[in-house]
Amino acid sequence: MELREAERKIIIAMKKMSVSKGKKPKHVRRETIKKKIPDRYVGEFNNALDSLQKKGVIRQVKKRPETYAFTKEGFKIAMKIYDEWIEETYRGLRILLTLIGL
Repeated sequence: MELREAERKIIIAMKKMSVSKGKKPKHVRRETIKKKIPDRYVGEFNNALDSLQKKGVIRQVKKRPETYAFTKEGFKIAMKIYDEWIEETYRGLRILLTLIGL
């Protein structure tokens, strides 16, 4: 699935808020997601959120219209994107730890 950078940032922010890997993802309010993404993606936030809904990655919670959660398929996609982000972010740290022998 092709995702824009703003959509990836939203997925990463939502995944960070649902910490455990195997558990059911929690519901996250729209304002909370918006606070957690980098400022340069806030302008694209509404379009990216709508796009993720149309792609079936996230859904609105029925009784709370301003609250979102991952769909089952979306949670799998989020895990993949989050793992890629962790690898990319901490690649240098892993190399450094290997060099010093930890």
